[in-house]
Amino acid sequence: MELIQQFFNEWGSELLLAAMKLAAQKEAKGTAYVEAVLKRWKEYGVKNVEDARAYQRQLRKKSPYYPNNPKQDIKPDWYDKHKQETQESKQELSDAEKEKAAAEADKMLQEYLAEQTS
Repeated sequence: MELIQQFFNEWGSELLLAAMKLAAQKEAKGTAYVEAVLKRWKEYGVKNVEDARAYQRQLRKKSPYYPNNPKQDIKPDWYDKHKQETQESKQELSDAEKEKAAAEADKMLQEYLAEQTS
């Protein structure tokens, strides 16, 4: 209760309610999610409900994981090309060679994704 009161004193009722609604949509338990939302808003200079809504819309547009976004293809072009080449040569490869090629493609994709997030 004290934490909610602290949030209320710092953010006011409208922004606190908006953060609590986001937490409810995510079915978050406790105040940790609300606190994280308010902290993020503070980092990005959110001052009112309109700012908060604009920030949340911006997040939805950028996030490939947001449920309302159409699925975005985050694989690089070379991954699909490599996969296709591997599939074309499957008839010529043994099972061990197929597994090795698949593991190589997955490793390359993981390295690419790691570079994108850093």
